[in-house]
Amino acid sequence: MMNLMPATARLSCFAAWVSKFHVTDNRKELTMNHTKLGRRTFLRSSLAAAAAVPLGAIPLTLKAAEKLEESDPSAAALGYKHDTADVDAGQYPRHSADQMCKNCQLYQHVDGDWGNCGIFPAKQVNVKGWCNAWVKKAG
Repeated sequence: MMNLMPATARLSCFAAWVSKFHVTDNRKELTMNHTKLGRRTFLRSSLAAAAAVPLGAIPLTLKAAEKLEESDPSAAALGYKHDTADVDAGQYPRHSADQMCKNCQLYQHVDGDWGNCGIFPAKQVNVKGWCNAWVKKAG
Protein backbone atom coordinates (compact mmCIF):
# COMPACT_ATOMS: atom_id res chain seq x y z
CA MET A 1 0.00 0.00 0.00
CA MET A 2 1.40 3.35 -1.00
CA ASN A 3 1.74 6.08 1.61
CA LEU A 4 -0.14 9.14 0.31
CA MET A 5 1.24 11.54 2.94
CA PRO A 6 3.75 14.03 1.44
CA ALA A 7 7.36 13.65 2.50
CA THR A 8 7.40 17.02 4.28
CA ALA A 9 4.35 16.08 6.37
CA ARG A 10 5.94 12.73 7.30
CA LEU A 11 9.13 14.53 8.30
CA SER A 12 7.28 17.01 10.50
CA CYS A 13 5.32 14.18 12.17
CA PHE A 14 8.58 12.37 12.89
CA ALA A 15 10.18 15.56 14.23
CA ALA A 16 7.19 16.12 16.55
CA TRP A 17 7.47 12.56 17.83
CA VAL A 18 11.22 12.80 18.41
CA SER A 19 10.84 16.12 20.24
CA LYS A 20 8.94 14.31 23.02
CA PHE A 21 12.14 12.50 23.97
CA HIS A 22 15.05 14.16 25.69
CA VAL A 23 18.32 12.50 26.65
CA THR A 24 20.21 14.26 29.42
CA ASP A 25 23.85 15.15 29.09
CA ASN A 26 25.06 12.27 31.26
CA ARG A 27 23.09 9.76 29.07
CA LYS A 28 21.73 7.91 32.11
CA GLU A 29 18.10 8.97 31.91
CA LEU A 30 15.53 8.98 29.15
CA THR A 31 12.57 11.22 29.77
CA MET A 32 9.28 11.31 27.93
CA ASN A 33 6.55 13.74 28.88
CA HIS A 34 8.29 14.42 32.22
CA THR A 35 8.33 10.72 33.19
CA LYS A 36 11.79 9.48 34.11
CA LEU A 37 12.82 6.02 33.06
CA GLY A 38 16.09 5.08 34.71
CA ARG A 39 18.50 2.49 33.41
CA ARG A 40 17.89 0.14 36.36
CA THR A 41 14.12 0.37 36.00
CA PHE A 42 14.40 -0.35 32.29
CA LEU A 43 16.67 -3.37 32.85
CA ARG A 44 14.44 -4.81 35.59
CA SER A 45 11.35 -4.48 33.40
CA SER A 46 13.15 -6.02 30.43
CA LEU A 47 14.40 -8.99 32.45
CA ALA A 48 10.95 -9.60 33.93
CA ALA A 49 9.35 -9.52 30.48
CA ALA A 50 12.00 -11.84 29.02
CA ALA A 51 11.51 -14.31 31.88
CA ALA A 52 7.74 -14.32 31.38
CA VAL A 53 7.86 -15.18 27.67
CA PRO A 54 8.73 -18.90 28.08
CA LEU A 55 6.08 -19.27 30.79
CA GLY A 56 3.38 -18.42 28.27
CA ALA A 57 4.09 -21.63 26.35
CA ILE A 58 3.61 -23.99 29.32
CA PRO A 59 -0.14 -24.59 28.82
CA LEU A 60 0.49 -25.52 25.18
CA THR A 61 3.13 -28.13 25.98
CA LEU A 62 1.44 -29.66 29.01
CA LYS A 63 -1.92 -30.14 27.33
CA ALA A 64 -2.18 -33.68 25.99
CA ALA A 65 -3.35 -33.86 22.40
CA GLU A 66 -6.39 -35.99 21.74
CA LYS A 67 -6.29 -38.93 19.36
CA LEU A 68 -7.56 -38.40 15.85
CA GLU A 69 -10.73 -40.30 15.02
CA GLU A 70 -11.29 -41.74 11.57
CA SER A 71 -14.71 -40.09 11.58
CA ASP A 72 -13.20 -36.60 12.00
CA PRO A 73 -14.11 -34.50 8.90
CA SER A 74 -10.50 -33.60 8.06
CA ALA A 75 -9.39 -37.20 8.59
CA ALA A 76 -12.19 -38.53 6.40
CA ALA A 77 -11.33 -36.01 3.66
CA LEU A 78 -7.76 -37.36 3.54
CA GLY A 79 -8.76 -41.00 3.93
CA TYR A 80 -7.02 -41.41 7.29
CA LYS A 81 -7.08 -44.91 8.80
CA HIS A 82 -5.55 -46.03 12.12
CA ASP A 83 -4.12 -49.09 10.35
CA THR A 84 -2.59 -48.87 6.88
CA ALA A 85 -3.96 -52.36 6.10
CA ASP A 86 -7.53 -50.96 6.26
CA VAL A 87 -6.99 -48.45 3.41
CA ASP A 88 -9.18 -49.00 0.34
CA ALA A 89 -6.73 -49.62 -2.53
CA GLY A 90 -9.41 -48.83 -5.12
CA GLN A 91 -10.04 -45.40 -3.68
CA TYR A 92 -6.35 -44.61 -3.02
CA PRO A 93 -4.29 -46.27 -5.78
CA ARG A 94 -0.99 -44.62 -4.76
CA HIS A 95 -1.15 -46.30 -1.33
CA SER A 96 1.17 -49.21 -0.57
CA ALA A 97 1.36 -51.42 2.53
CA ASP A 98 4.76 -50.04 3.61
CA GLN A 99 3.42 -46.47 3.86
CA MET A 100 2.68 -45.68 7.51
CA CYS A 101 2.66 -42.57 9.67
CA LYS A 102 5.92 -43.68 11.31
CA ASN A 103 7.80 -43.34 8.01
CA CYS A 104 6.05 -40.13 6.90
CA GLN A 105 7.87 -36.79 6.77
CA LEU A 106 4.99 -35.08 8.61
CA TYR A 107 4.97 -37.47 11.59
CA GLN A 108 6.65 -36.68 14.95
CA HIS A 109 6.78 -39.55 17.42
CA VAL A 110 5.57 -38.69 20.93
CA ASP A 111 4.79 -41.77 23.03
CA GLY A 112 3.84 -45.39 22.45
CA ASP A 113 1.76 -45.95 19.33
CA TRP A 114 0.72 -42.31 18.87
CA GLY A 115 2.41 -39.15 17.62
CA ASN A 116 1.82 -35.68 16.19
CA CYS A 117 1.16 -34.92 12.54
CA GLY A 118 1.62 -31.61 10.74
CA ILE A 119 -1.62 -32.15 8.82
CA PHE A 120 -3.80 -32.63 11.91
CA PRO A 121 -2.80 -29.98 14.49
CA ALA A 122 -3.63 -30.69 18.16
CA LYS A 123 -4.44 -34.33 17.30
CA GLN A 124 -2.36 -37.47 17.50
CA VAL A 125 -2.24 -40.15 14.81
CA ASN A 126 -1.45 -43.85 15.11
CA VAL A 127 2.08 -44.95 14.22
CA LYS A 128 0.59 -47.60 11.87
CA GLY A 129 -1.88 -45.13 10.34
CA TRP A 130 -2.02 -43.66 6.85
CA CYS A 131 -3.61 -40.72 5.03
CA ASN A 132 -3.47 -39.37 1.50
CA ALA A 133 -1.03 -36.63 2.56
CA TRP A 134 1.66 -39.26 3.26
CA VAL A 135 5.18 -38.16 2.18
CA LYS A 136 8.22 -40.41 2.40
CA LYS A 137 10.53 -39.43 5.27
CA ALA A 138 13.87 -38.09 4.07
CA GLY A 139 16.89 -40.18 4.82
